[in-house]
Amino acid sequence: MKVYVEDNSPLMNSGQAHTLPFAFDKRWELTSNSLEADIVPLLHFYGKDADEQYEYFKQKFDLDTRVVLLSLFHDSEEEDINRFKTYLKTYNNITILSTSYNKPFKHVKFYDFLWNRTKGLYGFGYLDYNKAKASPWIHRFSKDIFSLDQQEKNIKFNILCPNRAYYGKYQTIKRLNNRKQLHDIVRKNRWHNVLISNPDRGQIFVTDNWKEKYKSVIEQGGTYAPIANKYYEQSFLSAYVESVVEGCPNLVKSITEKTWEPLLKGHFILPYAAPGIIDELKQRGFKFPDFIDYDYASYTDDAKRWEGFLTQFQKIQGLSLDQLNILYEENVHILDHNRALFKTLPYDDLYEKLKTP
Repeated sequence: MKVYVEDNSPLMNSGQAHTLPFAFDKRWELTSNSLEADIVPLLHFYGKDADEQYEYFKQKFDLDTRVVLLSLFHDSEEEDINRFKTYLKTYNNITILSTSYNKPFKHVKFYDFLWNRTKGLYGFGYLDYNKAKASPWIHRFSKDIFSLDQQEKNIKFNILCPNRAYYGKYQTIKRLNNRKQLHDIVRKNRWHNVLISNPDRGQIFVTDNWKEKYKSVIEQGGTYAPIANKYYEQSFLSAYVESVVEGCPNLVKSITEKTWEPLLKGHFILPYAAPGIIDELKQRGFKFPDFIDYDYASYTDDAKRWEGFLTQFQKIQGLSLDQLNILYEENVHILDHNRALFKTLPYDDLYEKLKTP
C-alpha cells in the first residue's frame, strides 16, 4: 500500500509526524503523487484547522480516497468523541487510529504508536530512517540518548522527575496542574535528592550534544525530548505525571514515552496516570518491585490516587543512598527483564490493521 506524504501542508502539518507510523514496516511505500496514494494520513485537528484540512483534501483527492486519522494525543474523552464524530461525518472513507489502549470509542482502532516509536528509535526493531525522516532526531540525540551502552550505575539522586508544567498557561489541563503541585512540593521541601526539571521548559535535561537551534525548540515545550542517559545513570527511579491522568469512566487511557523510556533505560517507575496503568503493563509482561506499593495506581478516585502517588514519592525520597543501592542490587533482575521486553515484544502491526477497513 502507498501512503501519501506532503510536508507542511494543511493535511499533515509536519510530514515527520505522519511518516513515522509507516516507517516500522517494509511493506509500506511513500508517495507524493496524489493519484496513486492508497492512504492519506491526517493528524486530528480542531475547528478551523480541521476545516482547512478538509478543503485541501477535496482539492487534491477523489472524495472516496481512504483517509487514516492519526489520533496520537488526547485531551479528554468528550473532546475525542466530538472530534471523531466530526471526522466520521466529513470523510467518505476513513479509519481512525487511537493510542488509547482501553478502546473506549466505536469505529476507532487501537494503534500503539508510542510503543513502536520507542522500540524503533532505540534499535529494537526495523526502522526506515529515510521514511521516518528521523535523521534530525538521530543526529542530535544519538550520542547520549539512543545509545544503550550501560555505564556503571552511580546513584546520586533518589528520583528523576521530568515535570513540564507551564506555569501561567493551560489552566484547565489536569495533568499540568498535577505537575505544578509536584514541583511546588519538591521546591517547598527543598528535596535536593530529587532531580526535577524546570517546570516550564525542562532545561535541566538538555543533553550535551544538542545543537543550539534544537535547544531553543525543545525549551519552548510541547516537543518530544528524550532525557540523556547520564540522568538515568545517576538516579534510582523515574516519577512522572503521564499525559492522561483522569479516572472518570471510559476515559481514554494511553501509555507514552514518559513510561516506555525509563523502563527501557533501566529505571524503576512511579507513574501518576489514569487508573490501571500498572495492571496494563503487567499484562504485557513487565514486572515491578515490592518496595513500591502500586495499589494507588488502580484507584479510580483521582484525589486518592494522587495522594497514594505522593505517599510513595515521599517514601522513595526519604531513603538513604545506601538503602537505594541495596534495593537496586536486590531488584536489578526486574530492570533487566523489563529492558529485554523491548527486544522480544513485537511492533503493533499497523499494516495488518489497515489491510481491511
